Amino acid sequence: MPAADGSAPIRLRTSFTSPYGRKARAVVIERGLQDRVLVEETDPWAADTDLGQDNPIGKVPTLILPDGTVLTDSPLVCEYLDWMAPAGPLLVPAVGADRFAALRLHALADGLIDAAVTRLLDLRRPAELQWQEWRDRQAAAIVRTCDALEAEADEIARAPLSIGQITLAAALDYLDLRFAESGWRNGRARLAQWHAAFRTRPSLAETVPPGLAVSA
Repeated sequence: MPAADGSAPIRLRTSFTSPYGRKARAVVIERGLQDRVLVEETDPWAADTDLGQDNPIGKVPTLILPDGTVLTDSPLVCEYLDWMAPAGPLLVPAVGADRFAALRLHALADGLIDAAVTRLLDLRRPAELQWQEWRDRQAAAIVRTCDALEAEADEIARAPLSIGQITLAAALDYLDLRFAESGWRNGRARLAQWHAAFRTRPSLAETVPPGLAVSA
């Protein structure tokens, strides 16, 4: 599929359950790039995947530019997509305090995702290879991070739209998808209220991962 201007499209390869890939897909929507970016659903865990031919690291999201250049890290992918949009406020501000505020929240939210994914992958190992103490460490990191975000929820709600908020919404949805029993909303009413409102944005509503109940 060529881009709207007739040029070769940029290809975004990602799993539709990946929170890392979801934030990239959300950036495409937020920045109006749907006609320039071809989203290709890819399962990086499939035995027959060819993802490694594009990205030697074998992870999603993978962004493939028309000249063959491959971008492989989700913060880099998101910032490139943000940069290539023709107009509008940047989701990753270019300079100053707003940039570092956005990157700080982005890092916290990515850390939340990292802990959840690490915990999930350990649970998918054969029972004799699982490490309970390691999963407990990840669970504790999730609790601490959610507590910190609850303390900042009002500030997060007041801040200009950024990649940090998009990633945080994806992270909290991922907890609902993989660890619904964790009850991250318990005792965190302000964070839960912000999340319930923010996840109605089209960029989040159109990228709900398979298996996640929107009413969760």
